[in-house]
Amino acid sequence: MPNVPDPVRENARLVNEAIDGRLPLGGLRVHEAAEHLLTAGGKRLRPALLMLVADAFGRSPRDTVPPALAVEITHSFTLIHDDVMDDDPLRRGEESVHKRWDVPTAILTGDYLYSKAFETALKTDATDATMRRVMETLAETCTLICEGQALDVEYAEADTVSEDDYLRMVELKTGVLFAASTGIGALVSESGIFDEAYGYGLRIGKAFQIHDDVLDLVGESGDLGKTRASDLFEGKNTLVTLHARRNGVDPSLPHDASDAEVEAKVEEIREAGSIGYARERAETLVDGAKDDLDALPEGEPRDALAEVADYLVRRDY
Repeated sequence: MPNVPDPVRENARLVNEAIDGRLPLGGLRVHEAAEHLLTAGGKRLRPALLMLVADAFGRSPRDTVPPALAVEITHSFTLIHDDVMDDDPLRRGEESVHKRWDVPTAILTGDYLYSKAFETALKTDATDATMRRVMETLAETCTLICEGQALDVEYAEADTVSEDDYLRMVELKTGVLFAASTGIGALVSESGIFDEAYGYGLRIGKAFQIHDDVLDLVGESGDLGKTRASDLFEGKNTLVTLHARRNGVDPSLPHDASDAEVEAKVEEIREAGSIGYARERAETLVDGAKDDLDALPEGEPRDALAEVADYLVRRDY
């Protein structure tokens, strides 16, 4: 992960070690499929953020591996189900689970990881009261993510979708898991700043998704780990495409569009100011997120969290 602060890299390494050594999978197809996705890479940003928030209040990153890993497993289950619904062929540069195996295996693997996330979270070293809040936060987050995905499906069939509709969907589908990550980091460190940590995560989560929508158009398929301009092929509503439509540009592409046609459409959207508009909205969210960090004590973890916020809207993949 270029341009990511060293503490994030170290926390991501701890999560990768946990994935390699703490997930007793087994010989079933769902175990193989789960391992396929979990070991295919990924930025591990959400668990790294949880560990950073806790570290800001003196909780060792190694002590917070279980809840951090639970967050990463939760993220993985949502990716599998998302790929099934969108019929995306690639995830993290590898075949998506439903393409490598089949749809029933993908659904079961997602369900398996959903359960595994809670099993893993229960290994957190915390008081009973804190554990209750951790589990409540994780459970409520999974509910909200499902509601966000449901909105995504409904909006794909809707005649009109407003910008507020889109932002609410992004908050639920993407933002709340970032928020849960940083919020749980505040909980397990007994810091008393859950609301501020949650707010930081919610804002950077929405900014992350908006920037992802931009990268879908301006990134390279090899870097993205998925097909470039997939949002245009699928007719998805994003901040970019909504702005383009408002400015007289049809952002859709036929499924047999050539590379040249993709480039021409992206350039048309860029000239309408839609890509720049989305980037500005993401930057505004990041500025608000960094204000939330005033609740944390000064030090390397807080500095790293501010750097991560900037990284999320400046990354190339």
